[in-house]
Amino acid sequence: MRPGRWLFAALARLVLPRRMYDRLGADLLATHDEVVASATSPVERVRLWWREALALLRAAVEARHGGAGQSQRAGRSRGAGPGLRADTAIGRGPDPTAAWSHRLADDAVHAFRAVARTPGHALFIVVTLGLGIGASAAVYSTIRHTLTHPLPYEAADRMVTLWRTAGGGGMFPATAEQADVWGSQADLVEATLPMGSGQKTLTAEGLPETLSSPRIPGNYFGFLGIAPVVGRSFVEEELIDGGPNSVILGYGTWTRLFGADPGVVGRAIQLDGEPWTVVGVGPRDAPLPTGIPTPPGVYLPLRPADRVSFVVARLRPDAKLETFQERIDTLVTRAAAEAGEAPRFGGTATAAGTLAGGRLRNALTTLAWAVGLLLLIACLNVSALLINRADARRHDTAVRIAMGVGRRRLIRQHVLESLLLGLAAGGLGVLTAFAGVGATRALHPSDLPALGRVAIDPPVLWFALGLGLLTSLVFGMLPSIQGASADALSVLRAGNRPGSERKGSQRVRWLLVVSEVALSFALLVGSGLLIRTMAAVQGADVGFEPDGLVVASLSLPSWTYPQGPDRDAALEAIRSTVERLGAVESASMSSGLPPVPGGVYFGTLEVQGRTVDPEEAGRPFFGYGVQPGYFETIGQPILAGRTFTQAEATDEADVFIVGESTARDLWPDQSPLGQQMRIGDGEWHTIVGVVADVPATGIISSTPPTRQLYTPSYADGTLLARTRGSRADAMSQIVAALRVAAPDTPIDVTEATFRIGESVAVQRFTMRLLAALAVMAAALASIGLYGVIAQTVGRRTREIGIRMSVGARASEIGWMVVRSGLLAVVVGLGVGVGLTLAGTRLIENQLYGVAPQDPTSFGGAALVLTVAALLATWVPARRAACVDPVRAITSE
Repeated sequence: MRPGRWLFAALARLVLPRRMYDRLGADLLATHDEVVASATSPVERVRLWWREALALLRAAVEARHGGAGQSQRAGRSRGAGPGLRADTAIGRGPDPTAAWSHRLADDAVHAFRAVARTPGHALFIVVTLGLGIGASAAVYSTIRHTLTHPLPYEAADRMVTLWRTAGGGGMFPATAEQADVWGSQADLVEATLPMGSGQKTLTAEGLPETLSSPRIPGNYFGFLGIAPVVGRSFVEEELIDGGPNSVILGYGTWTRLFGADPGVVGRAIQLDGEPWTVVGVGPRDAPLPTGIPTPPGVYLPLRPADRVSFVVARLRPDAKLETFQERIDTLVTRAAAEAGEAPRFGGTATAAGTLAGGRLRNALTTLAWAVGLLLLIACLNVSALLINRADARRHDTAVRIAMGVGRRRLIRQHVLESLLLGLAAGGLGVLTAFAGVGATRALHPSDLPALGRVAIDPPVLWFALGLGLLTSLVFGMLPSIQGASADALSVLRAGNRPGSERKGSQRVRWLLVVSEVALSFALLVGSGLLIRTMAAVQGADVGFEPDGLVVASLSLPSWTYPQGPDRDAALEAIRSTVERLGAVESASMSSGLPPVPGGVYFGTLEVQGRTVDPEEAGRPFFGYGVQPGYFETIGQPILAGRTFTQAEATDEADVFIVGESTARDLWPDQSPLGQQMRIGDGEWHTIVGVVADVPATGIISSTPPTRQLYTPSYADGTLLARTRGSRADAMSQIVAALRVAAPDTPIDVTEATFRIGESVAVQRFTMRLLAALAVMAAALASIGLYGVIAQTVGRRTREIGIRMSVGARASEIGWMVVRSGLLAVVVGLGVGVGLTLAGTRLIENQLYGVAPQDPTSFGGAALVLTVAALLATWVPARRAACVDPVRAITSE
């Protein structure tokens, strides 16, 4: 049963008389389903549900109103339209539920008036719960769309991606042979989807642009349960070698470059200098099932001669991923045994789509814990306020009991009050969730498009509404039940004299405040650690000088510049053109720039003259193909030896330059210069230089120190220019020169400092959201402390008057109040330190340049909460110090 339908059924059973529900309940639920199913969006579905619920409450209040023979507005026929309108005769004569209906109506009115009588109290509860619920719903939506349900397709939970694994945890796409064997397990696999990958350059549609161009089979869209929005998929003649050049546009490409024109079907476009005919447009919000975060720019047909890069399998409904993984392990072991050798590679199957959210897993886990703490703080705040309210109403409750009002009816009135507050808090939570999701989409890093798909789904809406109701009922009913169950005579005798308040309530309230301070301290420390991490990253030593370095992504089109001497000459001409610009000191080219590796080298390492440990021999190398002058241009120190010569770059000679830690690991007791090494079955290479290490896999990385090497090459991909003067002027000159020198080449010019900042985008995203949650938590804790202190001072007004009448000074009274608040903060900080020391392990792998027990972060969080506590207690302390002793003594 859907959450909304279950909630509506529970509400109907609660408010309608039993006879009426037994006779009309099925019809009510059927018509509720019919109305809600007509909604065209999640927001419309929630609005219709609210309208049905209000109509149900109105019908319940009117039921049996006026006694026998009156037709009841308790249901409607299925075609009666919106609202509960169909009249149904229940019978004639005296109705035993009439009095109950009157009492329900009176209780509902009483509950509404009780809430309206204390608008500040109601607003506080609604806002506090609404913020906590909204933040929880927003984070839950983000986790749902990036980790638990990353693919918006039918049977997405049964789709897996097949991988080949190597020692050290490396994962590579499964080979075509492996995919055929693994995917042929008919008892576990329902269907397979091979895919190719690549890029195409679109020209003749404005500036040249590089587009992701996955190659797909003819059943691609059918496998995913979707269809092109315009045109068709590929047909058989387009999927054979030598078939016509047909292309399907990605939805983003279609809207951005072609204005969402349906007439684009049949039009010819230029991809890599060749004409391709558009036959369709892919659907919106259709990420690749492989999990590659880049959205498809164009789809190309997968033909027999094309290389298969990924294979996605759809398991049978009764198959489990664990069982399929065991089968893969068995097949790998069997294949190695048949070949008479130990298995060099393994195999694994992972849930499809998880690759896109992999970088976010740690960050979202941290945010999930943080938002859980925030919601708990909100609940503790509301609980403390409701306990205060129950204590304040003890005398009124006792008077009503003495006048004959039953305890069950009192509890029902309190439940209705809690329902009103919970529904309002849930509604505010929904609005807050929409705002939070909008902020998430606005703040998401450009290289994490999965966050741009986050949206509020119906399950999240019901989660927010249900959480509001559940929280208000749980934390509202317990104090109310306790108050209604108290001895009325004892309460009336005690009156409102000092000391009449229950000691247990006082202890509970202070315990709640201490808990809020402890939880807030944990959130503040976590956000402080990430803020200090960002500051450390800004000043991190990355092994080169990024200031003043301009980076241009530049890859000459292969259809114009094929590999060979002509391509090398063209690259040298482009580099020389840029270097001659007035704003440029030097220029060079490479296959990449840290912290993004230019290439990864796999294979067994051999070092001439020594034996390498087998485990160490399998570690990959991260490196770059570079031109002469590369190290001088980016400012990377050469610690020993020399750089490459022009002849070595032209001939791609068998020489290496290695990183400092690599040289130390491989030749700990001798100079690496002149030593020889090779990787896999490659040629022996001579070491000619040693340079400073760079963060080849990211500034913040959980992987062990990487092995780094550089090869001489004219490989293009990245143009580097050391500039002088205005950075903006230099970048505009470089762009203009490249547009002339390479008119058919897509160009993206940025600063090296920007690229370094983008490499920690996930940590920055986490920091911003965690800081926002921490500020909200500190504010809620301060408000909670203020509420407890203010109400305690109000209850002790007579005591304060007596103290002042016997000589107590106003400063002493004020300090007494402030001291009580600071005591709660000190105890809360003591508890919070222990909680935080355990919790910082969640973000330890996201820190850089700062220890998880950083004293600055701990001290800053303690200072923030102490200042907040002083501000929260200042107003009640000032009020207490200004008490008129005569009025205070005679006020009770």
